[in-house]
Amino acid sequence: MKRLARQIPRSMKRRQRITTSAIYTPAPGTLINFDVTDQLNEIDVPILFLTGQFDEARPEAVADFQKLVPGSQFTVIMDAGHASLSKKPEEYRTILENFLDLVENKKR
Repeated sequence: MKRLARQIPRSMKRRQRITTSAIYTPAPGTLINFDVTDQLNEIDVPILFLTGQFDEARPEAVADFQKLVPGSQFTVIMDAGHASLSKKPEEYRTILENFLDLVENKKR
């Protein structure tokens, strides 16, 4: 974790928040103070958290958010970064279709 912390620009270090397993640095600009993490447990629709193994939205941080949404699912596309849809379209599509099938089957 120390190595990761050294990679964060000095200007961002004062804004970082440590989650249970990862460092999460909020977005700069107008979203810098936007944080509804405490409301994630209120989501009552099916949610799929999907990230690439090398995504800037680190899988460890995404997993922390997923744990806050009851009944949600979390999947990591291996060997992919932020553009997992364009880099691994078939895998992305399969994961999404499986999730949507599961949601549809639960409605019946």
